[in-house]
Amino acid sequence: MLPPYERVPKQPLKERGKDLIKASKDALKGNRVSKEEYMARLDECYQCPYMQKRMGACRLCSCVMKIKALAPSVSCPINKWSASNSGVKSGQEN
Repeated sequence: MLPPYERVPKQPLKERGKDLIKASKDALKGNRVSKEEYMARLDECYQCPYMQKRMGACRLCSCVMKIKALAPSVSCPINKWSASNSGVKSGQEN
């Protein structure tokens, strides 16, 4: 685990902006990953040393991971999980 005071290299602002736009488009279209994929993504995040567990945010991309992990078109900044082609519409049961 990283000490809370250690500076970490942030994902470039341009990349963070692109992820925000992709996630917003997914949300507006009602696209999300399956429940199984969502849980697998969160599991990877909560095992990562860059995760701020109390805040639920990544220290690299500054995203709230419970939200980012739902979006099929975004990926982890250190490639622990990638964008998914298996998105489902909100309201569909998996």
